Amino acid sequence: IMESTSGLLISNISVTTNDSENSDFNSNWKIIEGLKTSFVFDMPNNSISAQFQTLASKYSSPSSGVSFACGFFVRKTPTQNPNSTTGYKLKVIRPEVLIGPNNAFKTLTVSGLINKDGNNQPFEVGQSYDIAVACRGRNVNGPVLRIGRSVTSTNESNSDAETRNLLTPANIK
Repeated sequence: IMESTSGLLISNISVTTNDSENSDFNSNWKIIEGLKTSFVFDMPNNSISAQFQTLASKYSSPSSGVSFACGFFVRKTPTQNPNSTTGYKLKVIRPEVLIGPNNAFKTLTVSGLINKDGNNQPFEVGQSYDIAVACRGRNVNGPVLRIGRSVTSTNESNSDAETRNLLTPANIK
């Protein structure tokens, strides 16, 4: 289990383009720091079952809905610049809409079975791979969307208080 307490704040974004499996990581997406890890398979015909769970909430007045997406990105671990986002490909996505009054929230769970790498090839035995959780706003006009961040008061849109985000590589076989 991996955990992050930083979360994301997203506001004033209107990018409604569709995302599809194997799409490149781009500037619309933000990786949740602490929710990326590496793994290596030692047997052929492998897959990874990953799950991410957190809270998403919105701060807006007047009340309006927001849409966003979170997903898993995978790549071969680079030999140089391991902190870059180069090479990440989208493998699992969960679009979501949050409607309700100020500080409305919902539990967000993203899970998926990933059996191919970022180049849509079977995972190679002995090769190191990275997996990361990232989210993006799709239609966040005005309100502030918090993913993995808690609210400490009804008037606080940019709270630094913690909430826990968990990434569980549940079943590596």
